[in-house]
Amino acid sequence: MALLQRISHRGAAVPAALVGTITPSTMSFVISQTAGWPTGAGAQPFGIVIDPDTPIEEKILCATQASGTITVVSGGRGADNTVPTGHQAGAIVEHCAFALELDDDNDHIYNTTRFDHDAQYARLDGTNPFTGPLTLQSGLTVTGPTSLTGPLTENGNATISGTLGVSGATTLASTTISGTLGVSGATSLAAATVTTLTASGEVKGTDMTATGLPGATSGGRYVGGTASGAPTSGTFAAGDFIVDRTGQIWICVTAGTPGTWVPQIGSMVGHGTGPSSTTNFTGHAPAFAISVAVVAGCTYKIDGRILGTQVTANGGIVLADMVTADGLVAARFLSTYIPVGTEEVGGGATIWQPTATASRQVTLNVQASSGAFQVGANQAELIVTRID
Repeated sequence: MALLQRISHRGAAVPAALVGTITPSTMSFVISQTAGWPTGAGAQPFGIVIDPDTPIEEKILCATQASGTITVVSGGRGADNTVPTGHQAGAIVEHCAFALELDDDNDHIYNTTRFDHDAQYARLDGTNPFTGPLTLQSGLTVTGPTSLTGPLTENGNATISGTLGVSGATTLASTTISGTLGVSGATSLAAATVTTLTASGEVKGTDMTATGLPGATSGGRYVGGTASGAPTSGTFAAGDFIVDRTGQIWICVTAGTPGTWVPQIGSMVGHGTGPSSTTNFTGHAPAFAISVAVVAGCTYKIDGRILGTQVTANGGIVLADMVTADGLVAARFLSTYIPVGTEEVGGGATIWQPTATASRQVTLNVQASSGAFQVGANQAELIVTRID
């Protein structure tokens, strides 16, 4: 009978006597006293011996003991190389260990071909590699090539002078890699110095220094993307950049949560056309407006264009202008006399330097002092571009 399971033991179980006669097939019986006896709690069976040191000695593997009633494990009679037999009332019953337990323990220690804990231990010959998360609390020094197929969490200092290839999700903290780091899974690098990084998966880091070419050694990281605009949460370092899904590149210029982000110089940060339908303008009124996310300290150019026709009467003065919500821009780009029936096109640009980092509205207004200036649907346009 092979045990290969956790067996319960108690050190102060008093000898007892069998209450009633049992046969070789009896699977439940009563003993006279239970002081110090195991109960089988936690689904841990225990061993007993009846008629010890006699020709009819029998060891039995028991499942439970409750108030002196013992229930035998299925197949538990005649354990430890003994034979199921009958026993008379009053026979001595003792709690005992099995020789099979000692043999099982010794075999586990000295038989190097036996391996009962695949989920717990890695083998030196590589036949049972790490397949789950690996957490290291102290320093790890790797001098040869290291290949990891599962997640690796490194909380101590790691120095890797060989090649580290990572194909699973990996977190490296305070790591110096003087060889090549190849990443094909999602990887997070915290305070890491990497000389050569080859990545086909997602790589994230906080204060990760990537050595660049001479003259360009400041840290810089591509940290992902957003649906639109700069990140509004998360912690970033100066030099981080993203590409949002509108095609806009944003660069973190001041580290923080989420840091200060600016669009790439030369990027169009706002665009719109209007009005939504043909409109006759008389008194000064907005044709349309756009909302633009701007950053204090940056310089923007606002371009405005319009195409329209003077109707109903001569326009004494027809004008178009642009104005921003912060009042820093009020630029007129069309101001002229236009006879009735005349088509006029005009455009202009102005410089805008916002004083706050916020979302700001830019409005294009139209006016005719007499008659009406008619602008067709989407015949006016606004473009906002970062120029510095």
